[in-house]
Amino acid sequence: MNVFERLGIYLLVLFSGTIVLVLEVLGIRMLAPYFGQTLFSFSSALKTTDQILIID
Repeated sequence: MNVFERLGIYLLVLFSGTIVLVLEVLGIRMLAPYFGQTLFSFSSALKTTDQILIID
């Protein structure tokens, strides 16, 4: 693997991680009017997303 391939992989991982984090925060914001912005609802949304990523 040369430097450019490695850099491309690092950028891809960084970009996909950023997108997943943005989707998690948007999901929490969408659920907030119905379930509130408590630590329980926040951690449940993060846990669910992380479990989906682990299964994939």
